[in-house]
Amino acid sequence: MYTGYIPGDTSSLRVDDVTRLFEGPDNLLWLYSHFGNAIYDPRTDAFYHDTRQVLKKLSIIEGFITSIKKDSEGNFWFIHFNRGLFRYSPATGKTVRLVHDDKDTASIATHSMSAITEDNKGTIWLIHQNGIFEKNRWA
Repeated sequence: MYTGYIPGDTSSLRVDDVTRLFEGPDNLLWLYSHFGNAIYDPRTDAFYHDTRQVLKKLSIIEGFITSIKKDSEGNFWFIHFNRGLFRYSPATGKTVRLVHDDKDTASIATHSMSAITEDNKGTIWLIHQNGIFEKNRWA
């Protein structure tokens, strides 16, 4: 299957320069390009460009999602362009926003992150503008 930009087709991609692709909750595929996010729903074989409804359902602030990582416990970690990090638990249906707090050395280092991964010990690693931040678990 090849899907790309089809002029006049609102269920196709808006642009052909997708730079990132992520698995999200409910088997939705999230795409990131210079135009922002789009979500591909394999059940309907369509792209959705307005992500506000999905973000609202997940209790995530509207805006651009630049990275999503599913961890070994089944949680989804969303990096928001400039609003920090969100952890969504499909098991509980709850989302926790992790923010930087100057008074809390255990908080995330910044609201501006570019990548997230998990190592084989379950440690979450974040790349941010000042370096790398690691955390074994967040409450």
